[in-house]
Amino acid sequence: MRYIYIFFLISTFSLNSQTTTNECLNKIYGQVIDKDTDEGIPNATIIITNLTGDISSITAKNDGTFYFELACEDTRYTITTTVENFTTSTKLIFLNKNIAKTQRFFLNLYPVKEFTIENGKKMIVAESIHFLPNETTIDSDSATILDEVFVILNKYPNIKIEIGFHTDSRGKEKYLLDLSKKRAQACAQYLEKKGIDLTRIISKGYGATQLLNECKKGVNCSNKKHLINRRSEFIVIP
Repeated sequence: MRYIYIFFLISTFSLNSQTTTNECLNKIYGQVIDKDTDEGIPNATIIITNLTGDISSITAKNDGTFYFELACEDTRYTITTTVENFTTSTKLIFLNKNIAKTQRFFLNLYPVKEFTIENGKKMIVAESIHFLPNETTIDSDSATILDEVFVILNKYPNIKIEIGFHTDSRGKEKYLLDLSKKRAQACAQYLEKKGIDLTRIISKGYGATQLLNECKKGVNCSNKKHLINRRSEFIVIP
């Protein structure tokens, strides 16, 4: 693979465009890669952190490649890259005093997928929210998931969603329908408090009417199989 590099010097942990020929320097070459396409990600931010927490940064080129130099010393650096709508990637670099090295590596990032298609329905990609038995209160774990949904709704102000909640079959049908409806409403209210207009949200409780497996009432199933049916969905609607 052909590289085109940006040249920087990190000396006493400050960026400098000048190099010193008689100084012991480590040469660091890399490329930020989109793992879905195996192509370089342009203009990625490369963050260099030393052991004391001091931070410097550079920007990769249009093909994702970058280059910088580090003075020879007994230490370690953390190299992290961050790009909007991608995961982060981190690399540790270990250096030695009076020993100059050349290091080459890739920082592999995966696209963060905001939406997916399941059974013909467009959905926000989010972990399923699991309430404690018989509970409808939003706990910290549920709030974390809903915060991610909020970010997407805030990013795309024109989309509307249905929050659908499903239970397993263990319980009376009417009770399960009411419970799942209250859980969906609790999520909608949480998003409203965050600033999402309720006209953009429909909350529905399906109880055990849309099971994903054979574990209907009267069928002996393991707890693991029942849990498959207990789920939340954030469906994008017209």
